[in-house]
Amino acid sequence: MVDVSQSQTLQGLFHVLHSFRMLLFFAMAGFFGNLLLQLRGIPGFWRNRLRRIAVPLVAGWILLMPLLAAPFIWAVYITNGGFAGDGRGVAAIREAGFPLGHLWFLYYLLMLYAVVASAVWAIRRAGAVASLGRLADGWFDWLVRRHAVTLVLPIPIAVVLLMDADWIPWTGIPSPILGLVPQTAAVVAFGSAVVLGWMLYRRRDLLQIWGNTWLVHAILAAAASALSIWLLGPPERTDALAGFTERIVYLLCYTFSAWSWVVAITGFSIRHLSAPSRAWRYLADASYWMYLVHLPVVMALQVLVMRLPVHWSIKFPLIVVVAFLLLLASYEYLVRSTFIGEWLNGRRHARGWKQTPVATEPPV
Repeated sequence: MVDVSQSQTLQGLFHVLHSFRMLLFFAMAGFFGNLLLQLRGIPGFWRNRLRRIAVPLVAGWILLMPLLAAPFIWAVYITNGGFAGDGRGVAAIREAGFPLGHLWFLYYLLMLYAVVASAVWAIRRAGAVASLGRLADGWFDWLVRRHAVTLVLPIPIAVVLLMDADWIPWTGIPSPILGLVPQTAAVVAFGSAVVLGWMLYRRRDLLQIWGNTWLVHAILAAAASALSIWLLGPPERTDALAGFTERIVYLLCYTFSAWSWVVAITGFSIRHLSAPSRAWRYLADASYWMYLVHLPVVMALQVLVMRLPVHWSIKFPLIVVVAFLLLLASYEYLVRSTFIGEWLNGRRHARGWKQTPVATEPPV
């Protein structure tokens, strides 16, 4: 979907958002995963995760993949004036591997949960919970209190991306949308985020430190993001990061900004969004469904307006608002009080945000 109105501003915005959004998601997944395991034990943990993650992954793939293909076909028809083609695009996708699409995050979350839950089981079997727990808590306490999380966690991701000759800097941390074989960069990046969230649940007292320093982290994150975009230069530049030193500097800057955004947003939420709120809880419940089904809706809206001679500053917010309202309405009337809502949110809710509970168990 190539719009007639292009924007380097949006390119930079997407680059920044992509740097931290999935890291933040997997950190939250680790936090609430640990909560769930403590509440229900390992067997209950897996019953819940298979129902809330594995079932949406399988059902979502079966239902959404055809819907994802439709906007692409429509865009090709508009762009080419027909369906002429040599089939190389389809062949390339087949060679790349199984198409997970945007549902890759569920596939990787199940794998990462399996690794962490297996480690917990093995530690318990070995009777080493107390000793290893004290050691892990001590290291984590040091990292958070010395504000070193954003300095240490970027290193493994930067090293992995530096060793990847096919890595495209503008894409940031690659989304493994094709193939069932775990990709190293995704495992390292999102695995470290799950471990971070898992440890944060153990040491929830440390979250207040981020709540007190969120603004500093936000300023550092914004500065590092701006610097990384400056190092890349315009998207059409072909010689960006050609040197080894340039590549290292960019990667450290980019990964530092990503983790700084994670810390800043988490800290801001602890500081300013901790009070019970029916509206925020409603949106939190709706977010799972909205993310699962958003892509075909957004892409269809993009195709619908891509040939209109209207500036991107009008098209982009229009697509966002219309898609958001359509997705929110679909959640309210098709999901919230149905069996789908029960599968996604753990139970059926009455319609309307005013009926949303505010002082209840977190939605795990």
